[in-house]
Amino acid sequence: MVTVANNKGGVGKSTVTLNIAADFDKDPLDAGKKRLLIDMDYQGTTSYVLTAAMDITERESRSQMLMVRGAGELALFNARMGLNPILPGSELVPSFYELARHEDHLLMEWLLGEADDDLRYRLASVLHRDTVSNQYDLVLIDAPPRLTTGTMNALCASTHLIVPTSFTAVSAEPVANFLAMARAVKDKLNPNLKMIGVIETLRPTVAVSKAVKDANELARITVQRALRRYFPDASILERDVPRMNSVMEGGIAYQEDQRAQGIFEQLGATIRKELT
Repeated sequence: MVTVANNKGGVGKSTVTLNIAADFDKDPLDAGKKRLLIDMDYQGTTSYVLTAAMDITERESRSQMLMVRGAGELALFNARMGLNPILPGSELVPSFYELARHEDHLLMEWLLGEADDDLRYRLASVLHRDTVSNQYDLVLIDAPPRLTTGTMNALCASTHLIVPTSFTAVSAEPVANFLAMARAVKDKLNPNLKMIGVIETLRPTVAVSKAVKDANELARITVQRALRRYFPDASILERDVPRMNSVMEGGIAYQEDQRAQGIFEQLGATIRKELT
């Protein structure tokens, strides 16, 4: 179970999630297993791209159903939707702004001491059931760009974490702070959480000024230091995601652009190696 997360928005988090899913989906199904995408971002970018590609115009949020007290296999069965023919081997639990309202309710429940369970593990209690985990060979969770109950549930449910980010002055410090928070989750809440690595996104493909180049290099150094401190076994992945039209347009670049396909196939290969 892999969460793709970063507390900084606008760094291509949903793009990475979508295209990694597309790469995994192209493989033949293994004994009938599938992929599951869970959109935990109330902005619903992943959900919008996939449903729009299927000509579905009504946007519906279902991910909150997986964080209801006592939720189980039936909740997932009611929340998921097929993605044929876009990603025929995958299913989606979509999200929209109703999720944010549900998260606010959960937070109040927690603060008032009205929850009789640990709401941070509600998603985990659904996904870790054998009847659920045996159905999927990969679960990908797209988390929102801030620390919400959905983000915390994703981190507590996952075995692996990927952090996409651009290397700019305004992005580096939030990534360092997020890595510190993720380490605290690993130490205190989910010791099974493993960092796959940081993916550089939106790398310029044209020449930039020396000032911009120096700022980008300083951002890279900041992220490298944070990784050494909090996840010394992880690194910045060799395969980056450059700023290119097919990626910036917000669709599934993997299915539209041969160059993008090659990029995400390399990322997919790295992730597969970490998951085995």
